Order: sequence, then C-alpha cells, then structure tokens
Amino acid sequence: RYMTAKDEDTLSNQSLIRKGIVLERLLENIIIERNIDPTTLLIGDRNAILIQSRGTAYGFDYEGQIKCPECSTSNTMTFDLREPKLTGGYVEDMSSLRLAENGLFETQLPFSKFKINFRLANGVEEAKIAQAMLNEDDEFSISDQYKRMILSIEGHENQEVIDQFVDNMPLSDSSHFRMCLKMATPSVEIKETLTCTNCSHEQEVQVPFGSDFFWPNS
Repeated sequence: RYMTAKDEDTLSNQSLIRKGIVLERLLENIIIERNIDPTTLLIGDRNAILIQSRGTAYGFDYEGQIKCPECSTSNTMTFDLREPKLTGGYVEDMSSLRLAENGLFETQLPFSKFKINFRLANGVEEAKIAQAMLNEDDEFSISDQYKRMILSIEGHENQEVIDQFVDNMPLSDSSHFRMCLKMATPSVEIKETLTCTNCSHEQEVQVPFGSDFFWPNS
C-alpha cells in the first residue's frame, strides 16, 4: 500500500533506527499480505518494494549524500528511481549451478569437490549486516553469512558439520561460492556516475538504502 503519515512516524523512530530495524518495520507496515514475513524476502525484492514506496511517497528523484571512495568527501547526487535495472538471477545454462528442490541451489566446490545446497540472502542477513555496522562490537562476517546460507554439504544438514567446514573452507571454494551467489541472486540496481567535487574522482555508485532514503532534503 501507499505510505502514510504513520509510516513517517516509523521512519523517524530513533529507537528503531539505533537497532537497525527501521526499514524492516516499514516493510511490515506497507505489505498488506499479513502472511508474508519481510525477513524471508530476497534482498532484491525488498529493495524493489522500498524503491517503489519511496517514489510514490516523495517522488522518483532522490537526492542523497555519497562519500567519495578516494578522498571521503561528501557529494550530493541525484538518483532517478523510475527505471531500476534488474540484474542477476538463475538461468538454466549456468554450468556451475543447478536448481535444487524447495528453491535451493546446488553447486560443486572446485577444491574439496563437495556438493553443497544453499539458499540466497534475505532480510535476516541484511538486518544482521546493518546491526554489525551500527555496533562495532557486533560483527557479522562473511563466514557467518556462509554458515546461514549453506544448508547441506554432501547431504549432511547438521549445523556443526557446516560450521566446521566453513571455518576451514579453502579460498578457491570460497571464491567459487561467492561467484555462485552473485550469479544466482536477482537484484535491483540504480546507479549514477559520481564525479567528486574535491578530487574529481569518477566512479559508478549505487543508490544508498537507509532510513534517510525516504526523507527528501527539501
């Protein structure tokens, strides 16, 4: 549904912002199908909902602050939200991936030769990452993500087995798995070219998602 003044109250709730769950709560509010848990949605689907909600509420031109990757100068940029680019997603001719049962994926790791079944990242991982960024003591590493997303190794679903393997995962297997995740994950992208006002560095950057994504600067 369309956002309302009550949703603005949610977005300005400092307690939710500090906990890193403000966008989670917004999604719970605006998705009208009560049987859908926003944390189970893929990140690309969540972002698509947020983009459309922001556009219908405040307009499809978003002015945000982007730090230059070279000199860290804050730059004001305008992103056009009207036509987000759809990228990634599984296709049948991917030789290193196959679609398994229940929406899972399967691949064989190149070094260990183990076959693993895995799922894609969803709102749970996104919330963990946001919390880790807000709280330096709460780390959420790449290996933590792997442990949540790998559901079986050679048919073994025991979490201890998965944890032990990930902790000792060869880098070539890790790189392969990361590539498979990137290929299989559908995403919604809105990018513009940043030209830094301080050092003139140019780089393509993606629209930042956060609570301020919904607050126009005017």
